[in-house]
Amino acid sequence: MNQFITLLATAVACVALVQGASTARHPARPWWNAPPSSERIVGGFEIDILEVPYQISLQAYGHYCGGSIIGANWVLTAGHCANEYDVGLHVRVGSSLHGSGGQLVSVKRVIQHPQYNPKTSDYDFALLELEQPVQLSEEFFAVELPEQDQEVEDGQLLQVSGWGATQNPSELNGPLRATNVPAVSQEECRESYGTNQITDR
Repeated sequence: MNQFITLLATAVACVALVQGASTARHPARPWWNAPPSSERIVGGFEIDILEVPYQISLQAYGHYCGGSIIGANWVLTAGHCANEYDVGLHVRVGSSLHGSGGQLVSVKRVIQHPQYNPKTSDYDFALLELEQPVQLSEEFFAVELPEQDQEVEDGQLLQVSGWGATQNPSELNGPLRATNVPAVSQEECRESYGTNQITDR
């Protein structure tokens, strides 16, 4: 069980910070190379799935969450996105569009972290075991995990990607997007989200 929790903690650190070493092989567009403000897409810039091949779309009657491939049979997602009672879940892999392309794979089992607390952000992650393995290759690979307890400096730019809110409702069903955000301290994060959501853990 300790090994499982260590794997989850390590994996979530990677996904939450979106800082896999895999970006060295397929580098995402850095902040200094982002489109000029006049050409920027609201909520970030479009990217191809080959830049973040581990990105998946979690679906139940359509897209509703994202996640990252961490192994041929495993996906890491947020704990608030899935629990063991969910049925009919699928993940779409290998596509820049969440509604088509790539491969649609059924989720066999959801393992939500046993200490997940929906009232805070603590342990907000879950593992999805897939019914069949996804085909990994030089182009489509799992996200590379950071070292355990690896630290990220405040202000370091990190990339986030997905099909989430872009401040423009017409773009919700659009292509994969990314944006670069600076890492912030625990204290600053707590001030932004509220004292009940961000704990000392």
